[in-house]
Amino acid sequence: MKLVNKYDCIIPEKLLSDYYDLQELSTSEPDIEPYYLTYSARSVSSNQLCTIRALDRHAQLTMQDYDAAATLFVQELLHLYHRDPHTVLLDTFTISQGKMAFVTSTSCNFLKTQQTSQIDLTKMIDNLVKDIHFFSDGLRMRNITKLLRPESIFYTSDPEPTQYCLSNRYQVALPTIDEKKKPTTTNALEEAKTNESTSNWKSDLKDEEFYTLGLMMLKLLNGDLICKKIENCRSECSDEQAYHSAVDEILSKAPLTESQARIFSTMLQSDAHKLEKLEELLQTEGLNQKKELQKVNVNPKNLPNAITELLDDPNPKESNGIYIGELLVGDVGVLALSQSQQWSHVTEMDLTKNLISDLGAEVLSKCAVWNNLEGLYLDTNSIGSAGAVALSRNRTWTKLKFLSMMNNTIDDEGAAALSMNDSWTNLEILNLEINAIGDAGIEQLSKNSTWKNLKDLYLKDNSITGKGASALSKNNSWTKLTVLELSGNNIGTGEDAGFAQNTSWVNLSSLYLDRNAISDNFVIALSENSTWKNLELLGLDGNLIGEDGAKALSKNISWQKLERLSLGGNAIRDSGAEALSKNSCWTNLNYLNLRENSIGERGAEALSKNTSWINLREFDLNTNKLGEAGAEALSNNSSWVCLSILHLEGNGIYEGGATALCKNTHWKDLSELNLKKNPINKYSIEAIKAACNWRKEFNLEC
Repeated sequence: MKLVNKYDCIIPEKLLSDYYDLQELSTSEPDIEPYYLTYSARSVSSNQLCTIRALDRHAQLTMQDYDAAATLFVQELLHLYHRDPHTVLLDTFTISQGKMAFVTSTSCNFLKTQQTSQIDLTKMIDNLVKDIHFFSDGLRMRNITKLLRPESIFYTSDPEPTQYCLSNRYQVALPTIDEKKKPTTTNALEEAKTNESTSNWKSDLKDEEFYTLGLMMLKLLNGDLICKKIENCRSECSDEQAYHSAVDEILSKAPLTESQARIFSTMLQSDAHKLEKLEELLQTEGLNQKKELQKVNVNPKNLPNAITELLDDPNPKESNGIYIGELLVGDVGVLALSQSQQWSHVTEMDLTKNLISDLGAEVLSKCAVWNNLEGLYLDTNSIGSAGAVALSRNRTWTKLKFLSMMNNTIDDEGAAALSMNDSWTNLEILNLEINAIGDAGIEQLSKNSTWKNLKDLYLKDNSITGKGASALSKNNSWTKLTVLELSGNNIGTGEDAGFAQNTSWVNLSSLYLDRNAISDNFVIALSENSTWKNLELLGLDGNLIGEDGAKALSKNISWQKLERLSLGGNAIRDSGAEALSKNSCWTNLNYLNLRENSIGERGAEALSKNTSWINLREFDLNTNKLGEAGAEALSNNSSWVCLSILHLEGNGIYEGGATALCKNTHWKDLSELNLKKNPINKYSIEAIKAACNWRKEFNLEC
């Protein structure tokens, strides 16, 4: 009978074939069982000595709640990778048949293997303070004080300098473990009575983790005796000042430098500002790097069932798309998915609303599995410029056609990095809406010459001014561009007519410029463009366009394919409406929005005389000043024979105007007439309907 090693049951076969000479590294305490095991091993390919970390399927935690243990294990990997990317061999992370493991370099050793004399005290404190925040804020764990033991600390010394890091190998920081029972009402009352007669300063000790960390470090340097003295002071001293004096006295007699004594004094005191003071001391020592610890977002409910099922499925469906939107999988789930070999056939991955941070984006960027990926959705996450920079370095997704990173925090740096990617030669759609990209980022983006297949570019709600728009228009590579969305920027600020002088976007069919503070000068230049002969949609809602701008637009003779023109929320008034009505080349126009433009009777009369918009199907004139006479003038139109929807809400139209409209005999396809917020007597509605000459399913809204 063949003898089976324990690691055969917990390490995936792939790693067993890639590594040999496995020896378990025993670092556990007799009273605490780790939920993952470590083995020294050698690489078959390089003979390099490494360490394999494997989830222990036989550990109590793993058997009780595999998902919780698996999540903690992946968090451990992300933590190591975040602290030192060179330590973790990310491509070795493997999940197979419930087995989970990854490989680290041997430079990652547990603290028990380092001589006390070699410990860099202030460096260790600086590193572990960051890790306390990592576990409490990033991973939202409790019971962190139980992590603060020598067996839970490891260090890396290659490359220099030495880095120290906390490990949750003993599962003590799992929120569902070791929770104290709530006190009974009787106990609570007794405690309250006690507090009335004694000082409660001990219960006000802030950041208990730093107190525990201080004791642990003292124990490492000087043994148990000094720690027992300090704990006795804490229990015996009647007030805060006496406790502080006693601690300082004990530390002054210990074999510590003055700097070390000040650091320990700060860590052990009860002070709401102890963390700020500690960081200041560490900074004085020149060891406190100001770089903030990047948070790793995780799902508090552990790895969601949907992902677990996907990863465990031995026979994955041939579905080309995976939707994991809004499951809050976080960076943990991203790592698990990106390393799963069984989804190499996937062409579309939707990770919308999943709390993915820059670290998760970096993990994705190194994903070599999805080499068939064509579409990636990363909308509404927490990806900033660092994440965009990481993604820009991807060289695997050569088939990528659609990338959406809408509603993140990408700024100029991120946009510039994305523009430099030279592997996504098949990219057709790029969505960067609702980010923080300004002119500098757009200028770099415009220099891209790789995305020759780009068709749709979405940049709505960023911080682009006229300068950025002008820079964008100078791109000569995106000759297939059909959709450009620039709404909600500041293009009217520092207007530059250069945008309208573009000569390369010969296929442009949809241009959105809504809500940009655009004035007449910009529109005048825009109307003179003769390159965009395929333009079908032009959005100019919510700008500062007046009569002159409308007059300029009306003279355009290049956009003969124009189907939708939106000028709502401007100030074109009667003169502007009159000018537009005289345009004779927009014969394909089927949607016209002129709402909220202060158009009155004269403008309505001019519009009614238009004879070229023979395909007009929807006309929006809401919230103008047409009045009774304006409505009657519109009713005389005989050319809009395809009109289906007419919006006249809030125009001061009475029963007479409404009745006149209903008597029009040319709008035979009209199915909806909106007359809301007009002074029409409710008793007249039936009479108005009776006067209608239109189809039976006609809807009149008053």
